[in-house]
Amino acid sequence: MGQESVILFFLLSGFVIDYSFSKSQDQSFSSYFQKRFFRLYIPLIFVLPLGYLIASDNQSQLINPDWKSLGLNLLMVQDIASVKPAVLARPYMDNLPLWSLSYEWWFYMLFYPIVTYVKSPERQSQFVWILGVVSALLYALHPNAILRVLMYLSIWWLGVQLSQLYRNGNRGVLTVRAIAFPLSGIAASTAILLFQCWMTKLQGQEL
Repeated sequence: MGQESVILFFLLSGFVIDYSFSKSQDQSFSSYFQKRFFRLYIPLIFVLPLGYLIASDNQSQLINPDWKSLGLNLLMVQDIASVKPAVLARPYMDNLPLWSLSYEWWFYMLFYPIVTYVKSPERQSQFVWILGVVSALLYALHPNAILRVLMYLSIWWLGVQLSQLYRNGNRGVLTVRAIAFPLSGIAASTAILLFQCWMTKLQGQEL
């Protein structure tokens, strides 16, 4: 699965999570956490050992299970080290699609406090987009996993806002004005990162 496809998946995920949460009768954190936990971790506990068995089969022997990598993947901090700096862990047994699950998990964990403590959908969006731009600025100076999650959250939250527009009656009517703020935030974050890449290239450093 290419990263472009995953970006589209993030948009759809943001839409689905917001829509299902708005329809849930029990909006307590415990209920929300259980649903999100089972959504991701039940498939994960099957995928991780399967990845180990496939990797062992490819080498015709039982290989080192790499417990550290397994533990970090269970903590949802895996990412693709070949295209991103300061990665904490590679996807277990090089099962590359697992990188997106770490972002999904932390988006879920960020969604609940934002919608709980920032009541207005407009202010929620403003908070996320400003957070994304600030994170992009800081990431250009000091790349790390936390700032990457906060930047990608801007993309995921666009799906949340589309759900909010849909729930508020804007079905079939989507204008640029309605999503101008999130698009501006994503564009600003992208511009900052592109500028940082350009400056790095000028300095003769590896991107």
